[in-house]
Amino acid sequence: MEQDIAELRSLVSQATRPHVVQFINAEIDRLSALVPKADAPATPATESTTPAAVDATAAPTASTVTPPAATTSTASAAAVPAPVLLAVKPATHEVMYKAISNFAWDQSSGVVTIYIPLPGIGAHPRDKIGVQFETSSMCVTIMEFRGENLRLSIRKLNKPINPTSSTFSVTSSRLVVKMRMQEQAFWSSLEWKEERKPKVPKMEDKDPSKGLMEMMKNLYDDGDDEMKRMIAKTWTESQDKKREGPGKHPSAEDDL
Repeated sequence: MEQDIAELRSLVSQATRPHVVQFINAEIDRLSALVPKADAPATPATESTTPAAVDATAAPTASTVTPPAATTSTASAAAVPAPVLLAVKPATHEVMYKAISNFAWDQSSGVVTIYIPLPGIGAHPRDKIGVQFETSSMCVTIMEFRGENLRLSIRKLNKPINPTSSTFSVTSSRLVVKMRMQEQAFWSSLEWKEERKPKVPKMEDKDPSKGLMEMMKNLYDDGDDEMKRMIAKTWTESQDKKREGPGKHPSAEDDL
């Protein structure tokens, strides 16, 4: 034990920080109290390296020695890991739209015009009304109009348009969209539809009228409105002739 005390005293002369000197002197006092007084040699005065160390030796008691608060806080700070910052993505909410089904359209002089009746649209904020034009598509969006988000989207137009020359306007009761055609042509519909060639049946049947009926049926099913009207008219006239019977041919007696 005396050797421990001697080594601690040598450490005091090397220490430079006040709280370290204080801690070592407190330990020397604790060990010195445990050594029998008869056998314990006189404790020489310890030369302090700093004035603060001399005053600090009397502070701790022999029965209880606690490390300085600064040492404890430093050790605790070293043991606590640094916080890790995690990137949190903001929550996204999908916008719900109601499809615009009530509209009309026409075409004239290379411009296709869409009319969307919306009473009160003239008072709606303009920044909540938008029309996006692409070469082959068009989309109208109206946000928060009477509690609803409205949209009219045509993913593939009948024919290409010029987006930079296309415009829209808002009146008191409707939204008007004008799409400028790239090439002036007739639009049979707003949306592009694949044109199917009518199937012409092979005349393999012995009855030629049966093959003709089949061909007319295919033309009617695959044709547009004009084609269907023409076929219906032809069919009606044909049936009327059948009911009337063969026509009367003029004879030589009729000419006399």
